[in-house]
Formats: sequence, C-alpha cells, structure tokens
Amino acid sequence: IQTLKGRPLVRVNWTALRYRLGLSSDVLSVSVLPNIFGRAVVKVGLRAPVAKIANSELFLDKTGTVFTTSNEPVGLPILQPPPRAFATNTMVVGSWECGLLAQLCQILVAQMPNVEWNVAVSDLGVISLQAESGAEVVMGSSNDLPQKVEKLKTLLEEKPDLLKRVRQLNLTSPDTPAIDRG
Repeated sequence: IQTLKGRPLVRVNWTALRYRLGLSSDVLSVSVLPNIFGRAVVKVGLRAPVAKIANSELFLDKTGTVFTTSNEPVGLPILQPPPRAFATNTMVVGSWECGLLAQLCQILVAQMPNVEWNVAVSDLGVISLQAESGAEVVMGSSNDLPQKVEKLKTLLEEKPDLLKRVRQLNLTSPDTPAIDRG
C-alpha cells in the first residue's frame, strides 16, 4: 500500500491491489473503497484461528480453512489431523472433515474454556480428545458431535475431577458413555 502513496487514484489498479492483499493465507476479505476526493479506504479482514495444527505453523479457522499467521494466539486446541491429511490427492473433497473439526474446537473452547484439549483424528476418522490430565475422550465418528460434547460437559459438571480419575472416557454413543479407569 505504501507504494501507492501520492499516486493519483485513476492510475491505481484496484483489482490488482485487492488480489495482492488477498494473497496472504490469513486474509479472509479485502475491500477497497475509493472516494471522489482522491482517497481510498482499504479494509482487510483477517481469519480468526480456532485450532493450531500440531507440529506445524498452520492454523484452522471456523470454516475449516487451513492458513498461516504471524499472530499466534494462546489457548487454542491442538489438532492432530489424520496421517495423510495434507497428502496430495486428485479428489474434489479433502481427506478429512476439517470444517466439522473446526466446529468441534470452537465448541470445546466455548463450553469448557478451562481445559486444554488436544484433538486427534485417526486415519479411520475416529475423533479423540486428550485432556491436559492425560485422559482420552473417544468421540468416535463425527456423527452427533454436539450431543457428545454436551454429554462430556454434563459429566464434567457432575464430576469435575473425572478426567483425572480415568484413563479413557468413550462417548461414541453419548447415551451410554463407557469409562475405563485403567
């Protein structure tokens, strides 16, 4: 933008400017509003991360878009995608449900902000959470994720130290949770 300083607005290629500003993966939107007085307002909307992808400098936004950012927030869930999540393929759709995982991370932070979560997805699509205590919460498939998180929240409200006393909590079927005390 500094290169445009002092340049008459009629000589600015607004489409190219929007394109160049939008090249950064953390940019969600760009709008340029020139006015009749020879000035312009440039608004840049940035992606807000909801999870950090493990062992990388990548983040996930609420739509499931993977991006990089120089502003690394703290307190985000750590997401371990399936082993071949970033492998090159020729399919129209990705090999993992990043949008649903982004929603899960948002729900976890909103519903249980005092727990640091690691979210892992196996190559078979089994979603599991690991709490800071080391306990594993097996969510199973992505079906009924809101109900599974609600059940987890209810269990933790009833027994706040539950994750410190169990090795594994299985919520594959949220109506009948299974506990392995190890």
